[in-house]
Amino acid sequence: MSGINHNPPIPGLPGSKAGFQQTVTVTRQAFPDVHVSVEDVLAEGDKVMFRDTTTATHRGDFQGIPATGKHLVWTEMHFFRIADGRIAEHWANFDQLGILIQMGAVPTPS
Repeated sequence: MSGINHNPPIPGLPGSKAGFQQTVTVTRQAFPDVHVSVEDVLAEGDKVMFRDTTTATHRGDFQGIPATGKHLVWTEMHFFRIADGRIAEHWANFDQLGILIQMGAVPTPS
């Protein structure tokens, strides 16, 4: 990622390109079998968006939550602004609460 990442980093990591790279590394260590299925891609002007379904098994510590061995499924949406053929800006939304519930870190709402 070469541009500005507008997503908050994992706590303790910098909000920079290096922080984004560390986030990917930490996530891959916790979820080594992560698989992303792109469901939709839309583009208009200098913006590109995709929606995906992600699956992974929680096999390593993630933000202080020890590995549970649970298989997780969540959705994400990523928005990019492209400039000079490169990612200039990135925004993402994903189901963080759903992930925590599936890991057992947060109780299921009643």
